[in-house]
Amino acid sequence: MKHIKMNKICLFLLLCSSQIMAQTPGERAFERTTKTLTGANLGIAKAAFTSNKPGLPKPKANPKNIEIVENIAKDGLEKAIYHFGVTGKQPLYEVILEFSDETLRQEISEKMFGPPNNPAHPNRWILGVQGRVVSIGWSDGKKFAFAANLPGTVLATSDLFKIPANFEMHKNLPPVSEWPAIEVTRFFDELQLQINAGATGFASVKGGPIDHYFECLEPLSTASLSAIMVNPDKTLFINNEMTSEMSLENATKWKDDMANILDTPAPNRCKLGRNNLPKTLFGKKAAVWDVLDKAGKPTGVRIGLVAAGELLYGVFVVVLKG
Repeated sequence: MKHIKMNKICLFLLLCSSQIMAQTPGERAFERTTKTLTGANLGIAKAAFTSNKPGLPKPKANPKNIEIVENIAKDGLEKAIYHFGVTGKQPLYEVILEFSDETLRQEISEKMFGPPNNPAHPNRWILGVQGRVVSIGWSDGKKFAFAANLPGTVLATSDLFKIPANFEMHKNLPPVSEWPAIEVTRFFDELQLQINAGATGFASVKGGPIDHYFECLEPLSTASLSAIMVNPDKTLFINNEMTSEMSLENATKWKDDMANILDTPAPNRCKLGRNNLPKTLFGKKAAVWDVLDKAGKPTGVRIGLVAAGELLYGVFVVVLKG
C-alpha cells in the first residue's frame, strides 16, 4: 500500500513539474506580476502597504512623493516602483512595472487590462472612474504604469486623467427593453425579495461590512453592485448599480428605458405606483414608485430610479423605506 501511495505522489509531482515547465515566458511573467501586485492596490496607505510587503528597501522621500523600489529580476519582471503621497495616510497613487523587453510588457499589460481603450491616446488605458477619481494606465517601451489622481497627491490635477468626450467604458450595455423576457422576469423576482426585506428594515438581507457599506444577501443578478447602505437618518436602503461609466445622455436614456419597464404592470409582478413627490437620490432628481399591496395601498417601501455621477454616470435602482 505504501508503494502505491508513493507512485501516486511521484506521478503527481511529475505532472506538476511538467505543467511548470510547459509555462510560456508570458505565463510566468503574468504569474510573477500578479504575485508582486498582491497587497499593492491603488489608494492603500503606505503603512498598510509596507505591512503587506515586508523586507522592501528603505523609502526615498522628496517634496513630491515617497518612492519604494522593489527589485525582482525574475520571470521577465525586472522591478516595481511604488509612489506614495507625502501627506495624510500617504496613499499609493502610482505603480511602474519594468519588464525585460517590450514584447513581454505588451503581453502582460493587455492580459491584465485588455488593449488600450483611451480613444485620444493609442498607448493609454482608462481603468476605472469613481466620482472624480480616475484610474489610468500607460505604456512606454518596456515599462507599464498605472495610477490614480488621488486627492493630496502630485497627480491630483494632472491632465493625464482627463476623460475624452467620446469615451464610455460601458456604452454597449443593452437597454432593459432589449433584455430577454427571462431576464426581465428574473429582475422582478429578485427585486421582490429586496422589497420583502423592507418589512424588516432590510436587516434580513444585511451581510457583512464592505468598506462603507454592507453586503446585500439578495442581490439583483443584473446589477454590477447590490449593497446595503445607510441613509443620513440612519435607516438602511439597498442600492443596485445597474450601469456605470456612461455619458449623461446615454445614462438618461438607459434610466428612461428602465422607467418604462417599472411603469408597465404585469401578472405575478410587484405592484408599483408612481409617487410624484420631489425626491433626490445621490444628489440627483429621482423617479420614485410606491410599492402597493393587493388593495392598491402603499406599503411604505419605495423604489427609486436615478442617473447619478460626476465625470461619468451610472443608473441606480434603490429600494428604501418611506
